[in-house]
Amino acid sequence: MNFYTSIADAYDAIFPLNPEIVNFVATATQVSANLAILDVGCGTGKLAQALAQQGHRVTGIDLNKEMVARAVAGNSYKSACFYEQNMLELDARFQSQSFDALLCFGNTLVHLPDEDAVGVFARQAFQVLKPGGRLFLQIINYDRILNQHINGLPTIDNAEIEFVRKYHYLEAQHRIDFRTRLTFKASGQVIENSQLLLPLKKDELMAQINAAGFVKLKAYGGFKRQAWSEATQPLVLEAERAET
Repeated sequence: MNFYTSIADAYDAIFPLNPEIVNFVATATQVSANLAILDVGCGTGKLAQALAQQGHRVTGIDLNKEMVARAVAGNSYKSACFYEQNMLELDARFQSQSFDALLCFGNTLVHLPDEDAVGVFARQAFQVLKPGGRLFLQIINYDRILNQHINGLPTIDNAEIEFVRKYHYLEAQHRIDFRTRLTFKASGQVIENSQLLLPLKKDELMAQINAAGFVKLKAYGGFKRQAWSEATQPLVLEAERAET
């Protein structure tokens, strides 16, 4: 079973909407209303709906049909829509220069197979953004994971679920075997899974974004725009498509 299909029933309990992310996007876009925003890897659509509530026109895409179905079922905003779509084929659905901003959060990027695919995505993002459009990305800080030999992420434990997350670095493949154990507390059901991830370091990601033609690249250590360092858990990146 696909990793995200297996956790779909618990997705919102594992990853509830973070108000810091909504505030980050609002501040970065200077609180302009009625922007056309593309949310890549939208999951169950909670961020897209929060941005639609602020007056934006938001399109969410995800490769997992279970996530898209939940996003559609839970959507109450006419200005938000959701599609099952490959992030490497944005031009198959969207016209050039369609969006004012493109978001790709939640460690989505590192599910791509290699750095070449990251470059393809960056070029696709450049194509669908308007001149002056903004790109916002977030992944785990893999400089920290690899350099400090960290073998997992903090366990998510709340009233509904326990989600254990372990990392095993496969040096020969330069991949991380992401092993998870999800326990539903009400039923006692346990789901274990494994997913290969591409451990992109900051400079590697910024090089791909720069090569695609983006300018004004900035890296942060979180959605409050704190300084990035090897010690920060996330890597948040913003960039801009040049006006010309």
